[in-house]
This record gives sequence, structure tokens and C-alpha cells, in this order.
Amino acid sequence: MEKVDKGHPVHKLGEGGKWMQSARDRMKKKGTVGLFGKKAAAAGMSTQAYAAKEYHAPGVLGEEARFAKNAGGRK
Repeated sequence: MEKVDKGHPVHKLGEGGKWMQSARDRMKKKGTVGLFGKKAAAAGMSTQAYAAKEYHAPGVLGEEARFAKNAGGRK
């Protein structure tokens, strides 16, 4: 996991209750919106079921799974 300085947007996520919008904006910028869902579909599972299965996986897959579980079904 990368270290972030105080000016990084991640430090502003809790302000005003807009953390999900901020996260989605960063995901759009990186082009990663929907990729975890595609991985889940390829495994023949729902996104939340796949996230529960891969929750403790090491590396990026585990990070994606934990984010998906925390984000829940929010859009």
C-alpha cells in the first residue's frame, strides 16, 4: 500500500459524508469501475459473494474485495 501525504484526497473522504463519490471519481479516472464485478461474473458469483470469498486474499484482489464489502450495494 502506498503512503499518502496530507494533501491526498483520501484524507478528505470522511468530510461531508461523500467518501463513496470521491472513491468512484478516482476509480473512473483510473478506469477501474466495474472490474471487480467482471471478475465476480467470470467466477460465476455475485459481486458480494465473490468479495466475501476473496476478502482475505493477499494483494490487490484482497484490497478490491474489502472495498467491495465495505461499499456494499451502494451506487
